[in-house]
Amino acid sequence: STGHLKYNEWEWRVRIDGLVSELLKIEPTATKWRITIDNEPMKYMSKEDYGWLINIAYDQIRVKRGWNVKIGAGNEEFSLAAARGNMYEYILENCNFDYLDIHFQAAVINSVGRVDDNALNHWGNTAKQWALTYCKKLSCTEANWCNVSTSSGYTDLKKILGKAEEIGCEDFCIVFLDYRGSDYRWLCFNVNGNPISPYWTDMHAFIQSKKPIIIEDEDMKLDKLYMKGSKGIGVRFIQKVVNEQMHTNLLIDGCWGVLTEAGVKSFQKANGLLEDGKVGIETFPAMIEEYPNIWNQIGYAWAIGVR
Repeated sequence: STGHLKYNEWEWRVRIDGLVSELLKIEPTATKWRITIDNEPMKYMSKEDYGWLINIAYDQIRVKRGWNVKIGAGNEEFSLAAARGNMYEYILENCNFDYLDIHFQAAVINSVGRVDDNALNHWGNTAKQWALTYCKKLSCTEANWCNVSTSSGYTDLKKILGKAEEIGCEDFCIVFLDYRGSDYRWLCFNVNGNPISPYWTDMHAFIQSKKPIIIEDEDMKLDKLYMKGSKGIGVRFIQKVVNEQMHTNLLIDGCWGVLTEAGVKSFQKANGLLEDGKVGIETFPAMIEEYPNIWNQIGYAWAIGVR
């Protein structure tokens, strides 16, 4: 109620260190979670102060500790970020992080509360270009400024979601699926656990349809050690990842050879992993996290019997 906490450098390092170390106790490979720095920072600080928070966090996590934890930054309305000195451009130029976290909210809504297609396309395509230019991944960490109890509002939300998918956002976080307050009821599918939007059943089914499905069999175990001599669809996945990250033309034949091993070592080096040229319980999840699209394609191929 009184704004954001203020930190000096030592306090901020302690705060970040404590948070991340606790998360690592829960899931040590950090492939099922990541952190993002602040929410709507331009309401509380300058772009320079925000950049300072990002860089100190990155230094504490990646440099001081050597943790392979993914870090996101941004989390602001496009229009407010632009008005406060082009915050997104500033952090992209001056800060170290992995995910460009964006908000699709009021900046894409017109004066009568509907999605403005021109604004949606402008900001979506701009974010995509930023990500491509600065080699960041995209995530929509907050979305929806539509009345989801109405047909038009629900349609508009799905339109925003479609744009997020189109530009490559890995996540789409909706406010609010369930809410405990009263001031933002018009944005809510549920309040205090009770549906208030007639479209909740449809949205819930849609969310379930997007849930990633991980397919395992003896040929593609997540805890299997892939190395020289390995064969099968798991090796095909590894080879595709190596080609994608290292921009090589490795033959996708499912047979582990010297070129596959060299590519794996390059991937491990680029991602702060042990460079042993083997793909096991650390490297395999890291590859899935980096390239879920390849994982989904390979998993689907296995499911229909393609080798």
